[in-house]
Amino acid sequence: MMEVDGVVQAICAIYDSATSNTDRLKCTQAIEDFKDGPPELVANTAFELISQNSPILRHTGWTLLEDLIRYKWVTLSPELCLTVRNRIFQAIDTLVQEETTESCARCVVAMMEHEWPQNWPELTPQLQEICSRSFLHCAIVFAIQRRLVENVATLASIANARRRKEMHGAMVESVDDFLKLALDTLNSCPLDETNLLAVRNIFGWLIEVCSCVTSDSLENQLIRIVDTVTRYLSTAEGNIYEQAAQCLATLSARRREKSDKSVVISAFFREEVFSVILTITSLAADNSQSNEQHYRFLKSLCEVLTTLGNFLSKVWTEKTPPANFGTYISAIVAFFNHESLYLKHEACDVLVALSSHASFREDEHLMQSLRFVFSNALSAFTKHGYPSQDPPTPASHYSQMDFEDDLEWHNFFIRFRSRLQVLIADNLGAHFEHLLSVYEIDVFQRIFSDPYAVKEAQWEAMQKFSRSVILVAYERKIADKKNERLIAMRNALVAMMANVTVCDVLSDPRPEHQ
Repeated sequence: MMEVDGVVQAICAIYDSATSNTDRLKCTQAIEDFKDGPPELVANTAFELISQNSPILRHTGWTLLEDLIRYKWVTLSPELCLTVRNRIFQAIDTLVQEETTESCARCVVAMMEHEWPQNWPELTPQLQEICSRSFLHCAIVFAIQRRLVENVATLASIANARRRKEMHGAMVESVDDFLKLALDTLNSCPLDETNLLAVRNIFGWLIEVCSCVTSDSLENQLIRIVDTVTRYLSTAEGNIYEQAAQCLATLSARRREKSDKSVVISAFFREEVFSVILTITSLAADNSQSNEQHYRFLKSLCEVLTTLGNFLSKVWTEKTPPANFGTYISAIVAFFNHESLYLKHEACDVLVALSSHASFREDEHLMQSLRFVFSNALSAFTKHGYPSQDPPTPASHYSQMDFEDDLEWHNFFIRFRSRLQVLIADNLGAHFEHLLSVYEIDVFQRIFSDPYAVKEAQWEAMQKFSRSVILVAYERKIADKKNERLIAMRNALVAMMANVTVCDVLSDPRPEHQ
């Protein structure tokens, strides 16, 4: 059986580029055979490795420990189990470095899956005490907590349903204490490399907890959570701002009991929150075309706002919109007018949901926003910006980041156009006169001035827009009061057709009259 020196030599040979494949396979098999040896020897060797200066040796040491815990724990003597547990926590105190944080967390969570909470009731206070020592220790603790939530709730990778239920109950009970630690740390954490790791792990834990865990403590502290996370939207170091946006989106979308559904509205629809979100959104939008990271961030901010809008349309029961609704809806319109097809689609979905709600459909801010959207409807109906478009455009640049190929883009565009048609149809009664004016300027006058200059994609967009407005208006008896105006435009187009000699141009989007 190999001793520590033999294990070190085998590991170094495996990672040495000069080692032949045959020798590398032999060394790898030797390590696998070593794992099956006496548990005491494996444990002692692993702890010796994690104390080395080499990152490779440290990582291998934690991997050996995880393998021992995950697959052989139930066969170990109680004394050895306790020894391994205590030595791991001694290592957390003195040996763990940034690059081995996740490896250490995996080992602790593996032990928890065997022992916690029944045989390890002191663990939660122990982790809380460790968290207070330094920001690196805090990073380790929240890496443990994040992996715990992932294994118990998100991925549900613990096979035994009874154990999973027991751990879930204990995890929910501890959320309140760890939430206070997390928020206190975020509010006091100066940002350097080590502290960034703590912040990233806290956000990772928050995102997982908000996604999968129903807890009163989260609802009770929602305003503080939102205020704390919002401040990190302007933190570019380590992509923290993207995690902060994802956290806000998860908070706004999380499952809630019926009695708690109004909490999220009061937490988010505040001037101090929206002013930060909208300012950051504007900055992200300015740089999103040239920077994929900024675009991902912009999409996360869009998810925050659109999730709020969809949630608002489902739970709001007051007769008037919430405070700052006008500010909110202006941001949604800005997303609709963005060059990104993905952002347009998400914004359109929210506009459909809000405009069909009795409390919002006659709101002055929404009415004005819809008029602004409808003024640009023809452009939205036009197929442009597909990924392979040559020469490329800003819209096609975003499409390259969102879609694999032109077919995927086309299918998504059809979905977007269908939602836009629903938006127009649902609001046609209140906005028909404005939509007819848009038709007259963007379609009728455009064709009348020079039908030969209209491109194929523009013809299709004009036809779709015309049917969405005029045909639907006739079907719903909305067009009657503008009948003379429509007939005049139709007659003018028919008269012009007599002078058109190109068959494709003759398929014009004329007003249809029944």
